[in-house]
Amino acid sequence: MQLSSGTHIPDGLLAANALLAENSRQGSRTYSGTLHQGFGVVISSTALGIPGTLYDGDVRSRCTGKEHDAESGNDYFGARYYGSSMGRFISPDWAAQAEPVPYAKLNDPQSLNLYAYVRNNPLTSVDVDGHDATDDDAIMSVDIMYHSELSRSRASKQYGESGSSDSSEQGNSGEEEYLSTIESGNDPAQQPLSSISVLGNKVGITYGSSLSSSDQLSASNAIGAAVGLINANACSLTDAEKSAIGQISSFAVVAPNSPLGTTGKGDMTLSTSYIGAVSAAWLGSLFGHEGQHDLNVGRYTGANAWRDEQSAGRTQLGIGNKIGFTGAERQYLENWIDDRNRTAMQQHMQQGYSY
Repeated sequence: MQLSSGTHIPDGLLAANALLAENSRQGSRTYSGTLHQGFGVVISSTALGIPGTLYDGDVRSRCTGKEHDAESGNDYFGARYYGSSMGRFISPDWAAQAEPVPYAKLNDPQSLNLYAYVRNNPLTSVDVDGHDATDDDAIMSVDIMYHSELSRSRASKQYGESGSSDSSEQGNSGEEEYLSTIESGNDPAQQPLSSISVLGNKVGITYGSSLSSSDQLSASNAIGAAVGLINANACSLTDAEKSAIGQISSFAVVAPNSPLGTTGKGDMTLSTSYIGAVSAAWLGSLFGHEGQHDLNVGRYTGANAWRDEQSAGRTQLGIGNKIGFTGAERQYLENWIDDRNRTAMQQHMQQGYSY
């Protein structure tokens, strides 16, 4: 989208691409139609079976943050290795104390499979150590512990620089201050984001003055989820897609029925109503869409303005396919950027879009 003149997560989602290819270490191209957890995937060098067409033998850390073993093609999760080409661990789970079925939960049959990855639910769970799936509540606890430790570290550093003789005592004070901040209702997690890191680039976020606190927080959470998908799947994005995403430096959240799209170099604007109506994957893909418009400035003009929208849509489609587009989203965008839809795209570029 672009205005007419005058007017930012668990393990990443899998791209639903089937029968793609990657270069093997022997130099031959290999194909696989293996179905992994409901998705068509390829022989891959990444955890979760994400297509490995961008495999780089010098990169040891893959999409899930786990170390990739270049020789075996497996991913090291601590307790054991994960075989991404098979979509499961290559050895059964184990526990320090002997148990018939380690980490089993009788109300969850998936936990009885000692080779399964995150109980076959990689979209909402993560595996921290190679043993068991971690749910959102546990992740939240880890996050609070991290921020508590961060608070302690900052407090110790602050008082140490001021000459305190008991930095550990001051550190405990910093931890207590952080926890009391949460208890008082000022938890940073309950405040809308003012900026977010997208592929390592800082993107500022502003909110319309007429938006309520809850509208701001809802939009902030949606942006955070969308950016989480982008960052979690960074290693599957092409350089061109990353370049388009990297054009965005500011994100304006506005009231419903406002003009949307690019509002200047590096800027994108979306309304709370639009943000609330689309998925996290669609919202994330728009960073590439609007960024591509910036890259296209001066390239398509006059009667060919529709090609600017088509180019932005193609970039969006490529990103969306990697961060979790549904079949319906993919089909909608494919139809939108089809050459036969040039009249609608031309009108869109000339008149802008509000929602």
